[in-house]
Amino acid sequence: MSRTARLLAATAVAGTALALLASPAAARSAVDPAWNNPANWENGVYTCTKVELGDGTMSWTVPDGVAFVVVKTGTTYSVVDADPYGTTHSFDKDISFVISCTPDGGTSS
Repeated sequence: MSRTARLLAATAVAGTALALLASPAAARSAVDPAWNNPANWENGVYTCTKVELGDGTMSWTVPDGVAFVVVKTGTTYSVVDADPYGTTHSFDKDISFVISCTPDGGTSS
């Protein structure tokens, strides 16, 4: 799969996730437990792994080669895209876990 196709697929997955997560609380049902499963984010395009974090971790930097990460804090899920600048993303609550997704067939960089 070409880099452009992977980028478009990543954008589609991240956009769908953000649209679901940004909906008003009243319109949103309970958190879908499938969102906690790395396989749910793969969509046939990525290989995703999950890291559980201890209390006190409130920031995360997307590592090289990762297309995007899903960060869970409390009941909120945030999708953070790859960033060539190594920006550290800070959150208001402790991070419960991070799901990192790399493109199938290699890294995104």
